[in-house]
Amino acid sequence: MAILEFGRVGYQESQRELNFCLNCNSDLNVPVKIDNVSNNNFHVQLRCLDCGADEVGEFTADEVFHLADTLEKSTDTIFSNMGRLASGEHLFIDKP
Repeated sequence: MAILEFGRVGYQESQRELNFCLNCNSDLNVPVKIDNVSNNNFHVQLRCLDCGADEVGEFTADEVFHLADTLEKSTDTIFSNMGRLASGEHLFIDKP
């Protein structure tokens, strides 16, 4: 199995991408609450910002750290785009 590197930990392809909602498949699933269960597991409550679905589960540290890295990259992109908009620069956004 291939290991993909994402910041702090190695991330295995077979692990779930927590930012994707199981209900509507949107990539706007965000953590509402995270509790440490053990050295390598977390109890996480997720909420989809598109459909409002809630999910609660126990996930590995790799999955949770990957979610944190994904959210950090998304936040950086938003702030970068806000700065460009504030400076009057036109944004071209690719639509799927």
